[in-house]
Amino acid sequence: HAASGLSWDELAAKLDGTDRSTVRNPYFSASEIEAAIAYHGEAVRRAALRAAEKSDDASEKESADDESMATEGATDRREYDAQGNEVTAEG
Repeated sequence: HAASGLSWDELAAKLDGTDRSTVRNPYFSASEIEAAIAYHGEAVRRAALRAAEKSDDASEKESADDESMATEGATDRREYDAQGNEVTAEG
């Protein structure tokens, strides 16, 4: 499904053999389709969970870095623009 781009209905309707075959059985059984749907759903759920965990980890790291600078009495007061370039006071 995810790799082929076919819908579950298209996969369920897929037949073995060729158009010239007199007997064409389903390529996948109903239980195989059901199992594939379950596996796919679990994979999507786990991927979303991992993405959320990575996002939370990144937020926690930024927060910890900010807190670390504040508690260590950091004296670096440089400012940066949106591209990450240091902004210098002129004049």
